[in-house]
Amino acid sequence: MKKLIICAAAAAIAAMSFAMSAQDTAKVKEINETDFIEKVFNYRNDSTDITLSRPAVVDFWAPWCAPCLRLAPVIEELASKYGDKVDFYKMNIDDNQQVAQDLRISSIPLVVFFPAGSHPFKGAVGVQPTEVYENAIKEMIAQQEADSSAQ
Repeated sequence: MKKLIICAAAAAIAAMSFAMSAQDTAKVKEINETDFIEKVFNYRNDSTDITLSRPAVVDFWAPWCAPCLRLAPVIEELASKYGDKVDFYKMNIDDNQQVAQDLRISSIPLVVFFPAGSHPFKGAVGVQPTEVYENAIKEMIAQQEADSSAQ
């Protein structure tokens, strides 16, 4: 009986850790300047080329920004829905003022869509209807799938 309880507990722990790791991959990850340069866009490079293997969405925000706080659950929901095909990040511009200055971010929330490959990126300033974000994400996914099938 004791072995059965231990096995059941081990199975439950394994199942919970698997579920948590699946959730972590779909969550919006907080990044700093170094992460942004390494994972998304090396804006310090003279080139404007972005060569991501997966599309990325970056939400530039600040904790004092009420519209940013209203937008956060929308981005989280989109990350849950599309996190298997798109990387989702958020960057606090108060903690990363140099990035905000270098990228000339003057209004937040700012959501920037970085497609895979070398396609140009685009952004949405302010809180937009969910469809605006979702359509941009679907467009990036379609671009990536078209690029993959062309190779």
